Amino acid sequence: MFGSSWSGALLLIATAAINSVRADTPSPRGNHGCVLLRTTIYCYGGQTRGAGGHVLTSNLFYRLDLSQEKKVDDLSKSWEEITGGNMGANLYFAMAGISELNTFVIDGGSGSGDVYTTQTPTVTYNATGAGAWNLGINSGGHPQVHQAVSDNTSTIYISGGRGKAESGALQFPVQMTLFELPSLKFSSTPATLQSVSSQTRLHHKAALAQDGHTIYYIGGIFPAVPFDNSGGSMYSYGHVEMSDLLMYDTIEGRWTTDKTTGSILPTPRMDHTLTMKPSTGEFIVYGGTQLDTDQPLGDYFYILDPIAKTWSNRTLGTSNGAQGLGPRHSHAAVLTGNSSLFIIFGSSGTTDNRIGVLDIDNYTWLSTVPAVVLTEAEKEKEKEEENGATPGTDQGNGGSISDGDSGVSASGLSSGALAGAIVGAVAGVAIIGALLFFFLRRRRNNDAVNNETGQEESAPRRFKELESDNSVPPYSDTDSLPSHQLTPAYALSATGSKPDGSTSSVSGDQVQRLVMTPVKPDGV
Repeated sequence: MFGSSWSGALLLIATAAINSVRADTPSPRGNHGCVLLRTTIYCYGGQTRGAGGHVLTSNLFYRLDLSQEKKVDDLSKSWEEITGGNMGANLYFAMAGISELNTFVIDGGSGSGDVYTTQTPTVTYNATGAGAWNLGINSGGHPQVHQAVSDNTSTIYISGGRGKAESGALQFPVQMTLFELPSLKFSSTPATLQSVSSQTRLHHKAALAQDGHTIYYIGGIFPAVPFDNSGGSMYSYGHVEMSDLLMYDTIEGRWTTDKTTGSILPTPRMDHTLTMKPSTGEFIVYGGTQLDTDQPLGDYFYILDPIAKTWSNRTLGTSNGAQGLGPRHSHAAVLTGNSSLFIIFGSSGTTDNRIGVLDIDNYTWLSTVPAVVLTEAEKEKEKEEENGATPGTDQGNGGSISDGDSGVSASGLSSGALAGAIVGAVAGVAIIGALLFFFLRRRRNNDAVNNETGQEESAPRRFKELESDNSVPPYSDTDSLPSHQLTPAYALSATGSKPDGSTSSVSGDQVQRLVMTPVKPDGV
């Protein structure tokens, strides 16, 4: 027993030398990801601004402990930054967590300096103890602007978005990908979506229904019928109507579609959030924007009844002087308890680092957030972890320190030998920890600019989106990021097509978010 406790202590010391935590306030950002694991919200990456207003991609990693009641006004000062090895700068990734396993998954995204690939395509983070990243997961693709949904037990369902094959052709995934924890295994289902249609969505949102096995996909954009151009095809993008419901049944392994009815229909949108309301099974849509603007939509709050297939809306009130956030896009939404919906960061035209908490039972903004209470299953898992088990991993003895299979028991050593072994081991780990500390500190100083990276370029970037064969040049992105707004994964221009086919122009320092008009392969 004593041997087990000191070996566990050594493991904790070694891990703490790699990951460290410090109080910090996140900079304004959007297109990040956030999840709840037990009593803590974790947020990663996104886009923020550097000196001179230049757009930067971030690899900063934060947590917000909600185990105690907090005032909403104090939340921005309650974040802690977790430093240490991670997947690098990233945005437009898919993120989902399994609270019982105390683990989240990040899949794909747009890495710094490359609009398609990331430093590591798929990673997991286990928040037990000092926390640990797993960056060595074999993954078959580099998708972005897609969705990942947890079944809250062991499976992450990944779908939508787009990727890039090694040959350079655009890929719009039509199958559901399954990622299993703790085995870290990928698989796919035979059911497929209709290729290049409103079923192959990007910048959409997904949530698990109250029945626990149906995933709903709402909104977003889709690749329209491609334009023919001498051996290659280029895509324009359209908005998915909010009446178009796409569902996936995790038990039957099949896709279905449906339509909403009624007099209320939200404006088509992308970069919104979708949350299931546990008390009723309704879905809450918050925020969003459209292709040809960086401004949020004014009609930013809707409720979908999945049984009646109707939309409704509410006027949001306030309690005890609370201030709501209003319209925004590119934010994150995290539900705690059954009714406290956190709206985290995002853009209301400009990015900010504000947090609002909405009571979705009473539709009022809160001034105080109740403490998050562990479920019975989570309490049982914590007991297992206290006894040495680490959820969310499948590494055998390679991921932990154990004396059970060593052939030498603690009782087989004299007290002097055991004491010497402990002192020697602690000293060794302390030296390693010190070396790691100085190494990471120097790397952090060297990477102070690289933690949130971007290029100081003034012209908007344009994407040549080609469904190509061997006769068509591969995709290349040699143009630049705009310097004064959040950028989506697509082209920007001074003019863009509206959904009705008309065009709109902008002047001054306004820049269109996305272009829906075709671009020839030669760029003219």
